[in-house]
Amino acid sequence: MEGDGFGSGSTPQGFFCGSFVQVQSLLDQNRLLIDEISRNQESRVPADLARNIGLIRELNHNFRRVVDLYAVLSTGLSQSSEGNSTGGLTAGVKRDRDG
Repeated sequence: MEGDGFGSGSTPQGFFCGSFVQVQSLLDQNRLLIDEISRNQESRVPADLARNIGLIRELNHNFRRVVDLYAVLSTGLSQSSEGNSTGGLTAGVKRDRDG
């Protein structure tokens, strides 16, 4: 996500597509995490239940990243509809790196 401020794409469209790919990837990871958390909960094995703590933290972190990506996309879309598509995207990408 360096250079032009659009992340993996060199255009605003590429940025939006890349961001949606990132969101989908995170949601897919979350589905796997939720499945594992459910299996661990059903097993009632103490080690599995203890592992759920870390899995839930990872799930929460992924949700925060999804929210941040959607915020960046929202800012970019609103600014592109006003004719200024780069300002919000650059700022949003920098914020996304902090996550």
